[in-house]
Amino acid sequence: MKIQIIIQTLEIQKLQKCRRKLKENYHLMKGKDSVEKSFFLI
Repeated sequence: MKIQIIIQTLEIQKLQKCRRKLKENYHLMKGKDSVEKSFFLI
């Protein structure tokens, strides 16, 4: 059971890192003019 919990937490951390990267890339792609728009996606 403990191993399962560890695996789940690792998966969650991976997902959070991926989401953060996607957000950063999105901000870079959209440029600084539409920063206001990107706040709604967070």
